[in-house]
Amino acid sequence: MIGFFVAGFAKGVVNIVLMVIGALAGAAIVMGFFDLFGLTSTLMELLLAVLGGVLGMVLINRFKDLAMIILAGLIGGLLVTRGLTVWLPFLQGGLGTLIVFVLAGIGIAYQGGFSGKRSPAAIQ
Repeated sequence: MIGFFVAGFAKGVVNIVLMVIGALAGAAIVMGFFDLFGLTSTLMELLLAVLGGVLGMVLINRFKDLAMIILAGLIGGLLVTRGLTVWLPFLQGGLGTLIVFVLAGIGIAYQGGFSGKRSPAAIQ
């Protein structure tokens, strides 16, 4: 009986943690795009980061598995591109954004099982 209640509590905690991760990921993606373009409008950054966080929470709440795959692909693409801009500064701006989208698309296709050679990562 105690295990039943603990499992229910753990499931609720996991859902809350996923929503927080979705909010942070959405805000981080928006801030990453601001950083790639070199924009520095403090109020606009804050408002769009909050909007990105809300959008991330909605995505996680509605489409848990697919949203995690999409957010992981976008964050992965942003991290790789930001890491490359240290050595290759010409990747800032439009070219960097294009590379982010290409890397994110590859990651989403691979993790989502759209490449045809494997099953989706969320379904195990």
